[in-house]
Amino acid sequence: MADIHLLAGAMGIASWRARALMQEYAKTVELRGSALRMHRGRVMTGRPAPWALSELGVTDAAMTALWRHGPEDRTYAVSSGVEAQVLGGDLAIVDAVRTVRVYQAKLVKELDLATGEYVLKSALTDVHAGHLAAPTFRWNGQLHQMQGYLALYQRALPVAHGITSPKRSAWWARTATSVNAPGLGGLYYWDMMDGARGRPSRMATARGIMAAPIPLVPAGQSVDRVPAANSWPWEYGLSNRWRGLAALASLRRARGEAAADSTPIDDDDDTTPDGPEPLVESGGLPGALDSEREDFAARLFDHLYGDRPGSLTVVFV
Repeated sequence: MADIHLLAGAMGIASWRARALMQEYAKTVELRGSALRMHRGRVMTGRPAPWALSELGVTDAAMTALWRHGPEDRTYAVSSGVEAQVLGGDLAIVDAVRTVRVYQAKLVKELDLATGEYVLKSALTDVHAGHLAAPTFRWNGQLHQMQGYLALYQRALPVAHGITSPKRSAWWARTATSVNAPGLGGLYYWDMMDGARGRPSRMATARGIMAAPIPLVPAGQSVDRVPAANSWPWEYGLSNRWRGLAALASLRRARGEAAADSTPIDDDDDTTPDGPEPLVESGGLPGALDSEREDFAARLFDHLYGDRPGSLTVVFV
């Protein structure tokens, strides 16, 4: 299994982590959230909005998942100085030699169903958009290719168009947020994403982090809405297996293919090693397929890493 697969799997786990954090915050705010606010020059008690958590806090959770579950030296946090002066983003992911994906993190207040747009907590400025649109930058004295995207942190469940409908997984929702789990990027990729060459998989995604292209922002202005149709689960964009309809059609037109074809694009020519087949269906009730999943996970880790099956028992604590 190549590093790109481990990286895509780690991004999928980061999406579950981000969604879990945002859901926990929103539910806790509803139950007992409180804050000190300024009102007409006076400090008053108020209640935070369910989307009022810090983008930095969600980014820290996503970065922790990327470092923990992905390959080494492929994911980087971006300092405030580098963000403001060079890259314009919060996370940097190396997906090929000297090719870096830079993501500007934006927390979504809501999915406006009337317009089909994400409403952002903080607007994307023209300065950040300009940095993100740059084709190259220098890193450790070497020139690197750069691709800029938005990383949209959100709690809604937008339609993620592809060859199959995404399904939720209670097992992964628990495992991805476990503090005891070992590195699971490879396991996530096999179970949830590797649907190429006729292999069955659930093509599931938490949709906690949706990627989107950088919109055009006129000089001196900012953008606080992003079309949902142009977004895709960020882990599928990396593996080139699943895109939003608009991005998918654009890529197919560039290749001279039929834009309406919804079949996932597979740009990965590496042969996938034989191993345990991914599970086909998501579990219904929580815990319904835990024994089957534990057996699958143990066989997969034994195949990929040579670990003893018993080493995975910590995942299910």
